[in-house]
Amino acid sequence: MRSSRDAISSEAIIRKQSIQIAFRPCDARFDVADAAIRRDPEFIHNISELWSGEHARNRFVKDFIKKLREYRPVSEQEEDKLNESIDKLYDLQHYPFTALELSPNIDEERVAEPDQLLRVCVGLGFRRARLNYVYLILRGKDLETEQFSEEKRIRQFEVLKDSQARVLDLQNWHEFLKVLIRAGFRSASMISSQAALLYSYVMFLIGRYDFKMDLYELRNLVARWFFMTTLTARYSASPETTMEADLARLRSINDTASFVKNFDQVISDTLTEDFWAITLPNEIATSSPRSPSLFAYYAALNLLGARVLFSKMKVSELLDPAIKGKKSGTERHHLFPKNYLKKMNITEIRDTNQIANYALVEWSDNIEISDSSPQEYLPQYIARFNPDELKGMYYWHALPDGWENMSYEDFLKARRKAIAQIIREAYRRLSGKRSEDDAP
Repeated sequence: MRSSRDAISSEAIIRKQSIQIAFRPCDARFDVADAAIRRDPEFIHNISELWSGEHARNRFVKDFIKKLREYRPVSEQEEDKLNESIDKLYDLQHYPFTALELSPNIDEERVAEPDQLLRVCVGLGFRRARLNYVYLILRGKDLETEQFSEEKRIRQFEVLKDSQARVLDLQNWHEFLKVLIRAGFRSASMISSQAALLYSYVMFLIGRYDFKMDLYELRNLVARWFFMTTLTARYSASPETTMEADLARLRSINDTASFVKNFDQVISDTLTEDFWAITLPNEIATSSPRSPSLFAYYAALNLLGARVLFSKMKVSELLDPAIKGKKSGTERHHLFPKNYLKKMNITEIRDTNQIANYALVEWSDNIEISDSSPQEYLPQYIARFNPDELKGMYYWHALPDGWENMSYEDFLKARRKAIAQIIREAYRRLSGKRSEDDAP
């Protein structure tokens, strides 16, 4: 039998301990930092330092690459990849992590069910977003009266079971995938928010089963909703709270017309004139390769039937996930190449890698352009097109006339606004509207 002294000694050794997580940008590997990793310049030894605010992000990245170069050569191409990898790491601070606490008495089968499935089931069956409602529902609590009863428990369990069957119905999922394609999002790589995806699926199922909407009309409605929620990162911060409010508005709606009106009202209240003219251009002023506004722009190009820059192939054709090779069909190309900007002492990644300095080009064209200045490479490419084709290309890719001769700062500012307007025009098309001055 252990003495109380032994017990105290055992408890004394239990301490709270901080664990440092390291990250290797070259292959996006996470690891628990040990002595060997702390000596390895390939690793960021403690990822929390990136978010501490003690160092500016650009300075942090520069210092990391400088130390790595002292250890081994780093090409400019690799430097870009390292920067993008660290950008993704930095953006993890905005990623919503969910902690689901389970009772120690819950059976293994329940534990195995993913929280994403529960979110959609509870959203469809009870128009609730918070996972803590699952436990209350299965205990038989009436969420309106807050009373418990065995009869209520049985009824609510049946509702949850029916909802699960509808959520898992492959036909429903395939119909929902058509919603994403209708919104211009043709591949998983273009989805920046899993929450927006799941919650839009909830809205699709509610429209289909509770309001018996025509599939064609429902697809267009939820496509507009998904486009808006993705573009504005609606479910990035406090996703449960936001979705809870979105579902709460539906609990008092009983007819299809009001259901549609609710969505249109939220969208119009969100995508205001100030959003298009001020907020969105400011959001585009980023170098993040996973920015919601970047993927919304790609979706816009798909919706507008745009061609790849300097090509007669459509963006939708070359972004099709079915087309795969050793190299992607399209690549993001610096319109003002980095080495050209370097000559003008513009070297900050936030400046050189801004969304507004990138355009989708065919892989072969990206190789040929290399580090040439816009004034050098542009004439040979525009010679491929007649005036009408050139007008369409400049429109889709938000290129101001004479952009190759503009100062870089003026170019970025003008193109950010133009990209925002292309996204806006694509949303108009998605909504069944079209401007008089549309390009073909």
